[in-house]
This record gives sequence, C-alpha cells and structure tokens, in this order.
Amino acid sequence: MNLGVINLAGKLKDYRLKNNQIELIYESKIYIVEIIEAGIIHLFDSDYKDYNSYAVEDYELTTADTDFEINNKRGRLLITTAELIIEIEDNFKVDFYDLNHNPISRDYSGERDPFIRRNNSNLAEEEGHKLQEELKDKPVEVLKEITAAEKFYALGDRTGHLNNRGYRYQLWNTDDPSPHVESFEVLYKSIPFVLGLKDDYAYGLFFDNSFRSYFDFGKENNDYFYYAAEGGSLNYYFINGPSAKKVIESYTKLTGRTPLPQKWTLGNQQSRWSYDSRE
Repeated sequence: MNLGVINLAGKLKDYRLKNNQIELIYESKIYIVEIIEAGIIHLFDSDYKDYNSYAVEDYELTTADTDFEINNKRGRLLITTAELIIEIEDNFKVDFYDLNHNPISRDYSGERDPFIRRNNSNLAEEEGHKLQEELKDKPVEVLKEITAAEKFYALGDRTGHLNNRGYRYQLWNTDDPSPHVESFEVLYKSIPFVLGLKDDYAYGLFFDNSFRSYFDFGKENNDYFYYAAEGGSLNYYFINGPSAKKVIESYTKLTGRTPLPQKWTLGNQQSRWSYDSRE
C-alpha cells in the first residue's frame, strides 16, 4: 500500500513566493501553503487553487498581510511566522512546531499499517470487517503522528465518548433509526473539524472537502491519525492554539459564527419521535 496521493509528489525542487502563498514545486505536483494568519495555515493542491469553498466565509482573511520568513536548509523549507515554525520536506511532508521547536503536529512518515493486518484476517472478515475496502487507498489521504496522551474532540456530536481517540468515523450524513451505540461510524452531522489536545497544547485541523470522508483516531494504528476522502483534493487548514478557545475562535473566524437566537425561540420544545399515540 502506498502512502496516499500526497506522498507521490516526489522531491522538493523549488518554490515561488506570491504574496502570502508559497508554491512548492515537486517533481510531479505543485502544492501551495498559504499563510492566512500567524496561526492559521492553509495547505492545498494547486490544481484547485481557484476552488470556491462553501465552508470558508471570510475570504478577506486569505489576502491579509502576514509577516513570515522562508529559509531553505538542506532540502527542507522552513517557514517561520510569529507563532509557528513549519518544516516542509520531500513528498509534501509538513510538520508544525512552536517557536521553541516543540512539535505540535507532524506528518507520519511511515506506511499505513492497520492493526487488523497484523492479526488473523479471516477472523476479522468473520466479524464483519471489509478488509480490502478498508485498506484501499483513497484519492485524498493524510496521516499525522499521534502521541500516547493525545486526545481528539472532533466531527460534531457523535455516539460514544467525547474523546474520539481509538475510534473510526465516516462523514456521510445518515439518519439511522437503530439504537445509537458507541460503535456508530455515521450519523446526522458531517463537520470535518478536529480539535487536538497534546498535553495542554491545543491545535485544530479543518479539512475542506465535501466528499465521503474517513477519520481514524488511532483505531487502525495507535501511531497515527488517518484522514481520507473519496474525492476532491487535498485542502486543509492547520490552526494553532495553544488554548482550545483560541483554536475555536480562529476556526469560526474562517467558517462563520452562529448568531444568537431570538429570546422567544428558547421556550419549551417537544418531540414525539418514537412515541406511539395512545390509540
């Protein structure tokens, strides 16, 4: 199994700077890193640079002036903002560090290695796992390293625990009347936003893709977090903390904030779903 379409980019040959965008020229692809703010970084495929997002509301952010420096060190590109150090290598491997060079979020450099592959595949098939389908490469894939204590709060309200670590989900709105047990992979909402918490340091990842998507928070392998989509392109935002409050403020600055409802809407609400009439 390969490492996903991102990792077919090849060696980093050169870069071009256009305002707040850095075009990364690889052997077989061009990717763009856009410095929206010191703590909001947009990464996307150049083939989709004219893509008009349905999710991002404040496009003026993408043209704001933000100070940053670029250095080329032994084949690695270092981008430094007022909050972050971003290291970019061959095959569009992107790592984010704080200014003391403590890792916040780093791309996983190994190959996908699902736990079920290392065990009895026949038993897994008997238990309902569609192994070939689950292991098939998707057009868009991102793998991120995860640490032992890292937590994930993501994707909107779901069944199961608030911390999504150790779970796998699909983003494909589904109204399933079955009992909502914690193993549900699909439900009503599809919000491709992840709030990661590493010790006391929070960060965010927002994947701007409307295709059927998959998020695996260490269930497949405890060494990495896995995101994939059935179509579209690589297009995501890294949002720096260090507080969860700052991450959410930056995320909602991008995607819009819900206005307060009128007072009269906050009265009694009832639902008769699943309750039969007396007759």
